[in-house]
Amino acid sequence: MYTCGILWRLGHLRHGWNSGSIVCHSVGDAGVRKYERVQLLFRVALRRFAITAVTSHPHIRSARASDLDALVELEHHTFTTDRISRAQYRRHIAGATAAVLVAENHDLLGSAVVFFRRNSDGARLYSVAVSHHTRGQGLGDTLVDAAEKAARQRGSRRIFLEVRHNNAGAIRLYERRGYVRIGTIPAFYEDGEDAWRYEKTL
Repeated sequence: MYTCGILWRLGHLRHGWNSGSIVCHSVGDAGVRKYERVQLLFRVALRRFAITAVTSHPHIRSARASDLDALVELEHHTFTTDRISRAQYRRHIAGATAAVLVAENHDLLGSAVVFFRRNSDGARLYSVAVSHHTRGQGLGDTLVDAAEKAARQRGSRRIFLEVRHNNAGAIRLYERRGYVRIGTIPAFYEDGEDAWRYEKTL
């Protein structure tokens, strides 16, 4: 039998989706299985490339009321407890004591929420959420950086945050960015888990 498919050069994917050629081969059963495996690997490579392309240059902006549906959906997919409700998001977006930031590239990919207190030089990084299919692409770091910039623009000299004591990935990110652990808050979360509190001088 004959099998036909598209032969792509992965190195050319950056230049468009049309860098390929059609090839046909006469193959036996073993060849068909090999061909199907190559197709599967190719589809995986394409998906990884597409995710990287989407998250490589996300646009960071302030959230709008029109983002509410996407923000609530992201919140429910990211957290199992201590979720920000739709009403709370609406209030934070409209209010003067919070900055709600979103990362987008066609779709909403992540968010960050920063709280401010009047007559205080400290800001609180309350939440960072990243969609599951963009994790590992550096988007969390980008959102934390944007949150810190927003705090500086509001005159904050320090920024605080709480993180679950067993969230190793988030802890590595914060410590790499210069956050210093300053305390423990027992049973901080709704499920009874402890939080570690961190601070960074801006």
